[in-house]
Amino acid sequence: MKKFILFFVLTLFWMTGQTQIAVKGIKLGTYYYGTDVIQTTLGNIKGVLAIEQLNDKRIISIFFFPSKNGYVEKVDFYDFNKLKLGIENHYGIIFKKIMDKVNSNNYKLIANKNGVTYSCLVEISRNEYKPYKIGFSFTNQKLLKIKMQLEQRKSNVDF
Repeated sequence: MKKFILFFVLTLFWMTGQTQIAVKGIKLGTYYYGTDVIQTTLGNIKGVLAIEQLNDKRIISIFFFPSKNGYVEKVDFYDFNKLKLGIENHYGIIFKKIMDKVNSNNYKLIANKNGVTYSCLVEISRNEYKPYKIGFSFTNQKLLKIKMQLEQRKSNVDF
């Protein structure tokens, strides 16, 4: 019986750790009371981390956008690919490419692992030195579902 309890506790800790991935030390699913926009680098690309939370301050999503002086900044293929591969290696995922049906220059990268969705929106302007406009997101699906249920309840009583 003791072995079963130990196995259960270890499995619970392992699963909890897997769903609380961190980006620059900020963990999805945890309570966070800091600023919701942070200047930082990710994969040696300067940008902004933006944090989306439930009302109780648990982190639903973390977004990263390359930026300079408050404006979204485009990156070249080398920097984009290095960041994409770094995220895949760090989190043990492989992105799947989904093409935009309206604009063939644009696509979305997506991966799911242990209740977390990793995604990147990619817009390409072909005739520019730095043609890649990108935005990465890391989302806890369980908390996103809670947020959507709360929003649905609000809209149901807003008549």
